[in-house]
Amino acid sequence: MPAQPTTAVAAATDVGHVRRRNEDHAVVGTTLVTGDHDEATDELASPAMLAVLDGMGGHPAGDVASRLVAEVVAGADLPVDRDAVADLVATMQRRLLAHMRDHPETTGMGTTLAAASLLDPATALVIGIGDSAALWWTDDLVDVVPRDRSEGGWITQVLGGASEADHLDAHVLELTGPGRLLLASDGLTDVVEPTVVAAALRDHPEPAKAVRALVEAALQRGGPDNVTVVVADLQAPEAQVDVGR
Repeated sequence: MPAQPTTAVAAATDVGHVRRRNEDHAVVGTTLVTGDHDEATDELASPAMLAVLDGMGGHPAGDVASRLVAEVVAGADLPVDRDAVADLVATMQRRLLAHMRDHPETTGMGTTLAAASLLDPATALVIGIGDSAALWWTDDLVDVVPRDRSEGGWITQVLGGASEADHLDAHVLELTGPGRLLLASDGLTDVVEPTVVAAALRDHPEPAKAVRALVEAALQRGGPDNVTVVVADLQAPEAQVDVGR
């Protein structure tokens, strides 16, 4: 039987040139992308999860917060459709709150979330909390969910942090290909111009090469923050035909 359609995905994370610790994590399916320098490339069968987590700088244990939520994403019951998003987010929040209760020294830790649930090779449900970016590229580069950041630069919504609530409302949007989805921490979007991001997505057909170009662009601009990116190529809906027929 011919192989089922898959989604080409790549991810990378880098500590950058200034920070002493990488508080970012990425998720590709069940794989965590972590540490000072790491990357992953895969052809994912649906359903599957992707994510970028950016631990809160200036807060205790931001790396712990992003890792705990990354583990929830990587172990999520699939598929994560619209009905399942609230439960998944609540599970993330409970995991962080429980850790803070058990480890008071981590009180206040938090993380952003930019995630995508690959429902099939042509469809992704994008989920956002905080100021990590979910960008969609076809002919133009557009934000697909709002970034929770005030005019002064403060993050206005985050998993964990000072909140005692066990539920947060996530931004959710469904995308249909063909197109290229980019999830990124602000270590990319705060320093690399949108035109440069769009050019990297346009000029590198292979997701792994696009990911490396994006990380390198952030490092060339001083790498002032941890930088983490995930690129996924959604197919056209007609690519989903039953290949077993």
